[in-house]
Amino acid sequence: MKTISKIFCLILVLTLSLTILAGCATDELVLLSALSKQPEITSSESKTDVTFNLTSEGLKDYDKESFEQIAAMLNGMKIEINQKSKSNAEKTVSQAQADLSVDMSGISTKASVWVDTDLTGDVPKVKEIFKVPSLLTMFMSSENQGKDYMVLDTDSMFSSKDAAVFNTSGKQLMQYSTKLTPKVMNFIKDFARNSNPGFSIVTGKGSKTVDNQTVSVYNLKLDDTTFKKLLSYTVTSLAQNENALNLFRDLSMDTVDISGLSYMERMKAKGEINRSFEKFKAELPEFLKTWDNIMASVKDVKILGDKGIDIDFGINSQGYIVSESGTCDFVINLKEISAAYENFNALEDPDYIKEESKEEGIIKLGITFNTVNTKINKDVVIDFPAVTPENSFNFSDMLNTGRSYSSVASQEYSYEPDTVAPDAPVVNKVLKTSKTVTGKSEAFSTITVKKGETVIGEGISDEKGNFTVDITPVKTNCTLTVTATDVFGNESKATTVKVDK
Repeated sequence: MKTISKIFCLILVLTLSLTILAGCATDELVLLSALSKQPEITSSESKTDVTFNLTSEGLKDYDKESFEQIAAMLNGMKIEINQKSKSNAEKTVSQAQADLSVDMSGISTKASVWVDTDLTGDVPKVKEIFKVPSLLTMFMSSENQGKDYMVLDTDSMFSSKDAAVFNTSGKQLMQYSTKLTPKVMNFIKDFARNSNPGFSIVTGKGSKTVDNQTVSVYNLKLDDTTFKKLLSYTVTSLAQNENALNLFRDLSMDTVDISGLSYMERMKAKGEINRSFEKFKAELPEFLKTWDNIMASVKDVKILGDKGIDIDFGINSQGYIVSESGTCDFVINLKEISAAYENFNALEDPDYIKEESKEEGIIKLGITFNTVNTKINKDVVIDFPAVTPENSFNFSDMLNTGRSYSSVASQEYSYEPDTVAPDAPVVNKVLKTSKTVTGKSEAFSTITVKKGETVIGEGISDEKGNFTVDITPVKTNCTLTVTATDVFGNESKATTVKVDK
């Protein structure tokens, strides 16, 4: 179950995005096309307004008091976010500005952040300037009182030697980002086009005027029932989709490559990733059964309120999303959730004795938002404030750790890719009745067992090179071949194993 939990988390990373797009109806494809164009945007401005509505029913007295304090802050709160951004086509050089305004129970506070990023060199350069909200100035140290800005600058935070501990060069980060976006978007488009949950969730609503241009409006609507059906369909489909599992595996491997771990730590992490995915595939029936039990347990638990998820997307003639507005209505029924937990345990374990829920109360959260995007791929001006020692302080000064960040990991990071194939694996005796093939190879290698040209088993060797590969007993005299492929893709010569007993 530990392995299932790891892969389950990965599967859920894309599930919500894919959930709203699963299906091949025309309106869904129009919205999907617009969403897939978002990475093409190199400059834009946007304004977002958000409000909340938090209510409760039937809470116990000691829960109600705490809840009412939170509700008093959220209800009537108005959040306004104004953003600007611009970058080159490769997204390696960018600037951004975000201004946040919060009005809460008549108390207003504002904050701003400016970000200047350059990933073209061997070491990423990031400079962030924060306009300190007035409400937080009272918590600042005496030497920083009266200063308006806090600066986070990688150049000042770390010396060239210290920065090496992070071991992620700008070029690596750029390559990772460049490869990641199209890979994920292509998968999402392919998955959505080939999915059919049996109902449509996006419909056209005509047109409206946004920023002096006529846009087509598409409405995404989910109620509690369709949300659960779509979530169940999407997770089940992803779990059985070989391309999805390969994508999750590749993303995990790529993340390890830029993690800053030492060579041996990366090899160990990749070995663990491979083992987790192989074990997940072997335990897929168990996962699907568990997932079905989860969905059966929450069937009568209301997750979305009466308004559900209701979002209008405005798409202009160039195919870009220029407006988003809608509501998200959530419900937390404490008694129903507790009962669902008991029901799930009973489905998983026939001997489990269910307990009567003592929880009481219902919490309802409504979120209303409106976003308008302008100046898409047009000239955007971002004015950075002039910071001086008199009006700003550095975040690095607050750290004051006085310690060196250099490490063995940083010293080991630079390496040439291994092009040498591992030695042929040493394989222990295999019988007609054997259910496993065991032996030793280079650490963290992928072990492939074949009968003729047919792969009958695969596995991963551990940090000491030991491996155990599950196979179906061959039952007849035959010859097996066993190869080891290291993490760089180099395949060993085959070891031949005769099975005659």
